[in-house]
Amino acid sequence: MKNSEYNSSHFDVVVCGAGLAGLAFARQLRLEQPERSIALLDPLTPPIPDAIWKVGESTVEFGSHYLAGFLQLQDYLDKTQLKKLGLRFFFSNDGSPNNGTLASRPEFGLSDFAEFPTYQIDRGILERDMRDMARAEGTVFLEGCQVRKVELSDEGGAHRITFTDTTEAAGADGALTARWVVDATGRRQLLQRQLKLKLPHEGEACSSVWFRIAGRVDVDDLVPQNNSEWHDRVPEARRYFSTNHLCGAGYWVWIIPLSSDVTSIGIVARDDMHPFDTYNTREKAIEWLKGFEPEFGAYLDGQEMLDFKFMKEYSYSSSKVFSEDRWACVGEAAVFADPFYSPGTDLIAIANTMTVDMIRRDFEGKHDVDRIQYYSDYLIELNDELTRSIQHGYKYLGDEIVSVARGLWDYSAAWGHLCPLLFNRAFTDDEKQQAMQPRGVLPLFVISVFMRRLLDEWLQHRQSNGGRLTFDFVNYLNIEWLAEHRRSNLKEQESLEALGALYRSNMELHEELIQALFLIAVEDVHPEHLDRLKDVEWMNVQKLTLDPTKWESSGMFKPRTKPRPFRHLYKELRSWLKPREIELQTEREALAV
Repeated sequence: MKNSEYNSSHFDVVVCGAGLAGLAFARQLRLEQPERSIALLDPLTPPIPDAIWKVGESTVEFGSHYLAGFLQLQDYLDKTQLKKLGLRFFFSNDGSPNNGTLASRPEFGLSDFAEFPTYQIDRGILERDMRDMARAEGTVFLEGCQVRKVELSDEGGAHRITFTDTTEAAGADGALTARWVVDATGRRQLLQRQLKLKLPHEGEACSSVWFRIAGRVDVDDLVPQNNSEWHDRVPEARRYFSTNHLCGAGYWVWIIPLSSDVTSIGIVARDDMHPFDTYNTREKAIEWLKGFEPEFGAYLDGQEMLDFKFMKEYSYSSSKVFSEDRWACVGEAAVFADPFYSPGTDLIAIANTMTVDMIRRDFEGKHDVDRIQYYSDYLIELNDELTRSIQHGYKYLGDEIVSVARGLWDYSAAWGHLCPLLFNRAFTDDEKQQAMQPRGVLPLFVISVFMRRLLDEWLQHRQSNGGRLTFDFVNYLNIEWLAEHRRSNLKEQESLEALGALYRSNMELHEELIQALFLIAVEDVHPEHLDRLKDVEWMNVQKLTLDPTKWESSGMFKPRTKPRPFRHLYKELRSWLKPREIELQTEREALAV
């Protein structure tokens, strides 16, 4: 059907943009409020190619559940997209700028697929198919329509959306009106720019380039097949299905397989550590890889890039993303954090769910100005904290022990905080949010500040004096308590009481975990002082320090919360670590003397 053949010009909701955020929002609204009239406007016209130039291909548990559960796409994803073998990281442990061979680098990832599926998303396939789903579900879809302006009404009247229909021979201007406008125009940020709401990022200045290579680009190919010990860690060449990260100080490189038999590759780096102009062209990107990831750079050299895109200083924030005047910004049209932990679909899920709730309440005559302001502030603050936290940690990426501690913490925090909110639809439920306000334990965001401080101090000690510990391979779901923590949070709870109890146990776990990681840090950089802690039952996590001369005076041994066992966490984590070769050599020399 041609755009001109649609006979309605007023809709309950007009969505500007049909990328993942806009299509997902339209589908969620259609599923939850089928009576709403919806129009989607997008400048693209068919055919939408596979492996489209967009990024955001990797999903984690939070975003995967949104696509599979909220949007009812489980069967579709299983048939059309690749199941993902988690996030996988290869760190450096030799201090050299080119990181050594891949086989020698500490590896943090999975050996087998986890019971709860996540996916690598070919955005071209998904968005093309979701366009067809939207039409079939009764959403009016105007393709080839470039939105020019949104005239917002602040008096409760209809908004007016003007556009140019490029499918007409000479281009034709058109207009729609709507009670609600949802901006999903991506980095064009139609409303943010129109209303001057965009703010700078909250973290470090980071930039990225990315490209696609036809066929299978597999990290297993970088290690000779006769290295059976390395290949047997992850049998059947399954590493290919991970979101693989090659990490060094201030940067990481992603390698993501797509179901269209294409591999997505990207470089992400802090500008102050890796200037953007050193890798911002096709030729420079390969040369940069040859310098910092020489095995991988040589592997790619000569292979044809299907595309090449770049983005300088990609993160940004906003002063407002939802309005009592009945407009909302979702996806990259709102805010953008950092891609390191693949949070893009997570933020889409939160923004879309909040927007659907605001629209429902409005049409029920319960338009809630305070709630809308809370939703807006929540999304912005979450984006900003993710940005700060992730980008602050880029400096850890050249150190395997600090990085693995940070990774364990961040995984546990995401599963223990964000997942209960989404799996229990608690973002928009006041009773559930109230149940998730445990008393007598430190909130996660408070403990995370102390954890970040500990990691910074730990890194400083390792950079100045070296560390004693390293590891070969950590399969993080073979850590029993972490696997159980994940299982317990990736499901809906039976009652408010159960949700409250789960969330309280999650907060308690993190107060225990920081103390377990502190013991490992002491063993790593001050092993001679470890005996001083052997009889300590509980510590004040606000006062943790790696300066042994301050342990008593700082109040570290005067806890402010109720003691609980935590050494079982330490013992299980410690079992995956080993002395560094330099330490082993020193011990051998001492024995020889």
